[in-house]
Amino acid sequence: MFGLSMAEVIVAATVALVLLGPDKLPKVMRALARLYAYLGKIKDEFNKAVEANLAPLEKEKFLPELENLKNLKPEMEKTLSSLLGSPQAADSPKKLEATQNNKPQET
Repeated sequence: MFGLSMAEVIVAATVALVLLGPDKLPKVMRALARLYAYLGKIKDEFNKAVEANLAPLEKEKFLPELENLKNLKPEMEKTLSSLLGSPQAADSPKKLEATQNNKPQET
């Protein structure tokens, strides 16, 4: 917990009990728990805001790469059809699978 060993936590709890006393310790612990939860919410909101603002930038970063991939599709189809020997072969995944597995094609 928080990078502390169990012995350190016990020492800290004992010191807090001695300094604050049994009457104030539960109130202080509740206040610290509320503070911890509040800071966690702030951290989550900050992370969401950062991600929301960075998402469009990331999208813009990868759009040219995506366009390049889209432009490769016709070239890949042409190469596939030349490898399989017919233009229709590029349109049929079953033909490609049958060719790879050396099985007759099901129709």
